[in-house]
Amino acid sequence: QGENLTGEVRLYGGAASQDVNQITLRLVTICYDGLERCDQVAKNLLSNNLVIEAREERVKPFTIPIGSDCPSTSYGSFTCSLFTDVDIDFAIDTSDLDEVKILPGPELSYAVEQLEKVLGWELLNVRHRLCHQAFIYTPIDAVRKKVNYITIGYEGSGKLAIEFERLLSTEILGEDEEAI
Repeated sequence: QGENLTGEVRLYGGAASQDVNQITLRLVTICYDGLERCDQVAKNLLSNNLVIEAREERVKPFTIPIGSDCPSTSYGSFTCSLFTDVDIDFAIDTSDLDEVKILPGPELSYAVEQLEKVLGWELLNVRHRLCHQAFIYTPIDAVRKKVNYITIGYEGSGKLAIEFERLLSTEILGEDEEAI
């Protein structure tokens, strides 16, 4: 999160020279349930058409910035893939798909470490919410008497959204007792 993905696209010429119209890279996160897909970055590698000669090999290096809000593949139900599409008229096998591991940035790593190791909260689940991750924790016993669970949404750049699900007063006091 918050760093660059670097690599290269390798083009191999066929039996005859061909015009390469476009090389497009898309970094996409997909939730395992398949219901949510977010294009993180799209990049075109060519400003002009390129001719690749017969049997020629060309290498096009690239750098793609990964936003700090891109979901980490270390937690929950996200995968991240780099889709490469090379636009060559009448060509065969012009696309590629590579899995990309997105490691958590320092802010997210710190937040998770503090919640789990320092506060002792237990991670129940990591869900997706509009291309962001939401971490659902059960709090320690002292807090659990008033709060059912806490959801921490990570929105990138150190921004956390925190939601509490409070227990109703009858759940805290019992059916026969009244709140004062």
